[in-house]
Amino acid sequence: MSAHLSPQEQVYLISRKLALGNAPRPLAQLFAHLAECAACQEAVTKLHNQALSLPGTNELNTNAPDTHEWQPAHLDYERLAGYVANNLESVEREIADNHLAVCEFCAQEMQELTALQHALANELPASRPARPVAWWKHFRMLWPKLVFERLGAPAFAFGMLLLLGGLGGWWWQRRLTETDMARQSNSTPAEINPTATAVAEAKPTSNPQPPAPLVALRDHGQPIDLAQDGSLETALALPTVYRELLAATLAQQKLSFPATLKALAQTARTLKGGEPASQSFAVRSPVGVVLQSARPVFRWQAVTGASAYTVAIFDEDFNPVQTSARLTQTNWRAVQPLPRGRVLLWQVTAQVGDRQISAPAAPAPEARFFILAQIQVTELQQAQRDLAPSHLLLGSLYAQAGLVEDAARELQALQAENPQAPVVQKLLQQIRQPH
Repeated sequence: MSAHLSPQEQVYLISRKLALGNAPRPLAQLFAHLAECAACQEAVTKLHNQALSLPGTNELNTNAPDTHEWQPAHLDYERLAGYVANNLESVEREIADNHLAVCEFCAQEMQELTALQHALANELPASRPARPVAWWKHFRMLWPKLVFERLGAPAFAFGMLLLLGGLGGWWWQRRLTETDMARQSNSTPAEINPTATAVAEAKPTSNPQPPAPLVALRDHGQPIDLAQDGSLETALALPTVYRELLAATLAQQKLSFPATLKALAQTARTLKGGEPASQSFAVRSPVGVVLQSARPVFRWQAVTGASAYTVAIFDEDFNPVQTSARLTQTNWRAVQPLPRGRVLLWQVTAQVGDRQISAPAAPAPEARFFILAQIQVTELQQAQRDLAPSHLLLGSLYAQAGLVEDAARELQALQAENPQAPVVQKLLQQIRQPH
């Protein structure tokens, strides 16, 4: 092994001045030693990295006079790739711009990388990452161009020979396999496995059709089916809890109603004093219903000769909750939000001369209503806003909350899309029946 590279030879090697012919030893001798000596390889690599890390310059001080024009060290692959991808910081990009302005070699490399990037962007899908630059391009940027031109061609030829040899061996092996298979297919009937023949004959020639769904509907133009195993098949984007709700509704063909509806339908007692109301004077709404709004509108029939009306709202223990002022119209909206999650009662009193007539009055039932809790209202609003449109889903959710009129509206829209579906007709009948 020849002597180690001197510091001056190492500097000349990485600064590309060997091509000028001013190295103490011939170029071939330096590279032959470098290929065998790990210590010199490490020293040259370290010196090369230090040169790249110098801020604003790639120049090395050789401590020796040089009458030739200095050539800066080439940009490495990472900096060229970052420059093309526009990922360099402002200082590093300015350094690269200055270098590319004076280095024809790196400018050519940058153009090739840019062309490669454009070609990959036009040929590959956007979701597929771009193929990295070949390793030999990286190698060309790390070593002098002179070495690559002398050693690259023989190495490339040797690699092609290996590739062609491997392809030839694969092709020959495949030909042998095809020949063996052809011989087996031409064998005598005595060599055929009878068990395999029986299995092949018993195998059906066509794929069996999937079983028909138990229920098949159209909901907002999208198919929604109940499979034989009880699972829901639909293209609607629904959370798991709502898919299970729809599957149970179709399988049982039954809506779920809250127990609150039964409490609203109880027989009432007289709320407040006064004479029994005439048959023409009665309250209209809300009566026996569940509401979302905490400020509902109260409506009643007009009384002939009435000069004013007064609305009073009570809880189940007949404690006053809210009372209106004297009214002349036959409707009134609650001034303050009423308590949620509670059964409430209301009564209207008409002033006719010196008499007061109240409705409802015995033997008429009490005018009861229920206002949903805020958490239920929020859930329904989110289902209307965020989930895929589904008349069946909204109808089931409204029924669960006790909003009978809203549930009936959604199921009627579902029936319009499925006029002959028995399951939809059955669900609508449950809405119309007392709960």
